[in-house]
Amino acid sequence: MIQHTRDKQRRFVELLYKKTLSREINWATNEHKQIYAKIAGRLLYAYSQLNADGEDLITFVLFGSEDTVSDQFTDEDIKHDNIAPSSFENWYLLCAALLEIARRQASGADDALDAMIDELDDEVPF
Repeated sequence: MIQHTRDKQRRFVELLYKKTLSREINWATNEHKQIYAKIAGRLLYAYSQLNADGEDLITFVLFGSEDTVSDQFTDEDIKHDNIAPSSFENWYLLCAALLEIARRQASGADDALDAMIDELDDEVPF
């Protein structure tokens, strides 16, 4: 993989994390329980699997406008040359955090928890 592609994929993952954290991306699950988002009219799927050594791996699959796979990469693909993402020790940790937040948002877990916290939190701010 050329460095230019790796840099784009890294930027993509960092933006996904940032926008997911601020709830600017609408993550959902399909009938197969797969996590996906529609961005710029195209589909993105994210999932966890094991690599050949039995280690956790986060995979991103991007579909083009013709609903065919246009790109696919993993946290292992973007980890080379010892550059770590900001606020994370490595690319796997960032990708895993992104996937966990996306899953919680897609399932409605965060919305339910936030609503219950709001209901229970009767502390008056100073």
